[in-house]
Amino acid sequence: MVDDQTLAIGVGAAGLIDAEAHEILMSSAIPDQRAISLQPIYEVAAKCPLVLANDMQALAIRWMLTHRAEISQDVLLVGFVDGSMGAAMLIEGKPNRGCVMACNELGHTRMPVETDRCYCGQTGCLEVICSTSFLRRNGLPKEHTLQSILSMEERFPSLDRMLELLATGIANSVNFVRPHRLVLVSNLLRYEKFSVPLTRQIRGMLLSELADRVRIDLWDQPAFQSAETAGWAALANLYTDAWEPTTMTTSGDKEKVAAKT
Repeated sequence: MVDDQTLAIGVGAAGLIDAEAHEILMSSAIPDQRAISLQPIYEVAAKCPLVLANDMQALAIRWMLTHRAEISQDVLLVGFVDGSMGAAMLIEGKPNRGCVMACNELGHTRMPVETDRCYCGQTGCLEVICSTSFLRRNGLPKEHTLQSILSMEERFPSLDRMLELLATGIANSVNFVRPHRLVLVSNLLRYEKFSVPLTRQIRGMLLSELADRVRIDLWDQPAFQSAETAGWAALANLYTDAWEPTTMTTSGDKEKVAAKT
């Protein structure tokens, strides 16, 4: 796909990424926890600019560009689906990359509840709580899933418990970060049975000084579309000066990283 007309390449990956070593250190896509080298991608890219981003950072960039949000705002974006969760921070419109690109590993916030074991090796992780397996552990019949019960009128105590824990984890993160906006991204949000109690409980758990100041936005999109979302990260570097490239490739054996942490 790389030719003379290619302007830039966007690469998005889940988990902990070492931009200098060109490696994914830990990811839900790597069951056995081994590091995965991204060097072959850099070699194929050759002289073409390559933008490496955590998948949630790229999702935050996509949201900012498509919603024409205030570039000066601090935004906490939380994306989740059944059994998977991630978060990203935009500080004055720019991704907060950190020394190892992962941003806010909100999905691995641990709660003192019994859950199945997360891929990180621990139990009680928030992304495992937001899952069908957690609902079934707490009494949901096996023929149902998180998605299926949201269109049902019946009330499920296990769903109430899941929403309470999910709201607690997200509200704690907002209280720590104190953003202008909280953006929740999930196709689950199109169901009022899920979105209404979740947003109500999050706001109810915020510090009183923040409760009326933090704007909560809902984006009922699938939270993880890596290929398309990575493309937005590349476009951001082409069309705006709000984001500096996380990594630019150069020719030769030695490549210089232009990431600022």
